[in-house]
Amino acid sequence: MVVHPERVAWDGASAIVAALDSEALYPWLHREVAGLLGTAAGDALHDSFRLLHGPQADRPFVEAAKWRARLDEAVRAQPRVAGHIGVLVTEVRARIAPIGLR
Repeated sequence: MVVHPERVAWDGASAIVAALDSEALYPWLHREVAGLLGTAAGDALHDSFRLLHGPQADRPFVEAAKWRARLDEAVRAQPRVAGHIGVLVTEVRARIAPIGLR
């Protein structure tokens, strides 16, 4: 199977930022991201959550770009993580669909 790091990173970033819109999903997502990418990524997710729930309307675009870069770096450093990010994207999409998030 051919892995396109850019696509994995973009799909992951889009799913993460969409899920961060839900306070109910945040604890689960934090555990998943920290478990997959480490404590620093968990801390970054907390920062993204805090910023996305702030006053700036353009934050989702900024946070998606940051997560795209972070995930792209992770996939390039450890190609095996791409499959795990794909699973995370599938799980996030399944969890956000019933609550109307995109």
